[in-house]
Amino acid sequence: MNQGIVLEIANSGKTGIILRVGNPDNSAMPNFIPGQYTALGLESEGVESTRAYSICSLPGEPFWEFLITVVQGGKVSSSLAKLRPGDTIFYKPTPKGNLILQRSKDYKNLIFVATGSGIGPFRPMSYQFVSDDDFREKKLIVLQGARFFSDLHYREWFEETASKGGFDYITYTSREHSSSRFGRVTDWFKNAELDPSATAVYLCGNPDMVNEIKEILVSKGFDSSKGGNIITESYW
Repeated sequence: MNQGIVLEIANSGKTGIILRVGNPDNSAMPNFIPGQYTALGLESEGVESTRAYSICSLPGEPFWEFLITVVQGGKVSSSLAKLRPGDTIFYKPTPKGNLILQRSKDYKNLIFVATGSGIGPFRPMSYQFVSDDDFREKKLIVLQGARFFSDLHYREWFEETASKGGFDYITYTSREHSSSRFGRVTDWFKNAELDPSATAVYLCGNPDMVNEIKEILVSKGFDSSKGGNIITESYW
């Protein structure tokens, strides 16, 4: 584990925090592929003190940003929420993960689906989508769900980026009527007409949501096996 320093920390909605981590000597953070995750901890040794979190920074930013759901009674998330700028934090310098766009370059339609802090990795992935010429001819839909409107993390960033014509952005809230659609992100898939031969779906968030949408997609002809066109992360 490398020693880092807390640069900024702020609340995000009712349930989350956004944490920015840098190096004490102001050197560049290690490179990462949008969608990857790493481990954070409050000491350099000890599995119990570390947890995996997706990197939410945009490529080229001099820090790593993390969106963290603070779990009541959660040893690591509760401790991270108490940090202040200047505090020491430890991070694993070798990001990894399967939730990367390179896995679906042969598909013309991409769908990102997230609940809660699962939206985090889709921020740099969406930025890559609109910035990389490899995806210029493709279509992207980002579906984000939360219980309450305030917990649609990064909503303003996604709205602004989508408004520039890069992709479609659709939000759902399940316990509050708002400007979002009322319901759950799974509702979108029930009547959606999708072409499995041309579409890849990325899922990140609540495991129940992931499993439910996987079942819907498999019934529509999608492939949930390794290397298929349903792509999920496995560090939950």
